[in-house]
Amino acid sequence: MQRYVQTGVLLLDIRALREMRFAQRMADFLATHGDRLRFADQCALNVLFADRVALLDPAWNVLATGQDRHQRQFGTPPRILHFAGSKPWRTIDLPGTWVWWSCAWRAGRLRQFALDFLRFRASREVAALKRRLGTHQRGRT
Repeated sequence: MQRYVQTGVLLLDIRALREMRFAQRMADFLATHGDRLRFADQCALNVLFADRVALLDPAWNVLATGQDRHQRQFGTPPRILHFAGSKPWRTIDLPGTWVWWSCAWRAGRLRQFALDFLRFRASREVAALKRRLGTHQRGRT
């Protein structure tokens, strides 16, 4: 493989995917190799499309944690922020989180995402409380 491409943002030719039976090829590849791949879908895409990749301008896939670096290096703002790893709908202290939440608001989805965020945070806090109470209760014999 000549290069490994981060596949956070893709522009795909759906007709070509159908012609090459992409869904079946991807499923077969993952069934055979999936347990050995660090990023299963991304690794599979790199193998299946090794010779059929045209790179987009870097502005179309900037890691949220690297947006300031991108701005300094290229002199232009990112077009798409890629939240690899932690997601803005799960934490509010990531770089770019407020951009994401403002987009959710403009799309009319703020209430839905905010409720999901609060449920997620509440479940984490309840789990932490249960762990602490369990430890506390075990210590009180």
